[in-house]
Amino acid sequence: MKLTDADHVRCAIFMFHDDARIWWQGARSAVDMTTLTWNGFKDVFYGKYFTISTRTRLSREFLELCQGSMSIAEYVKKFERGRYFVPMISGNAAEELKHFTEGLNATIRRDVRLSGAQMYQAAVDEAMLSEKDGNDIIKESQAKRASYYVVAHIQD
Repeated sequence: MKLTDADHVRCAIFMFHDDARIWWQGARSAVDMTTLTWNGFKDVFYGKYFTISTRTRLSREFLELCQGSMSIAEYVKKFERGRYFVPMISGNAAEELKHFTEGLNATIRRDVRLSGAQMYQAAVDEAMLSEKDGNDIIKESQAKRASYYVVAHIQD
């Protein structure tokens, strides 16, 4: 959607509820709504809900983010939430892709790189496929082991 700054601000305000709505009732008296830009609005909002120390902590967490024992879906969720606090990455498609793939587990990272994914969403899709393939292999192996176990006990 092509929205003006004023439209962005109005849409965000419309979504406020509970504490955020109450906070905004007081905060709007301190800003000039006729000249408030989207970036200006974000500064006011982040000033209230994301202090500098919180933004610094969230940036650090994002920069150190690794998949570890998370599923790809969990990793993608944390990645997409965190990238907004590191504009040098979220504003650059190549850096975003690089950071995403570097945080993946080695096996999945290798599969994504072998696929030649050039964009973040393609890398996410490839990572999901790689994880699914790995899970399918594990299930198949477990099913075979279980069938061997049953056959061995029947023969005894």
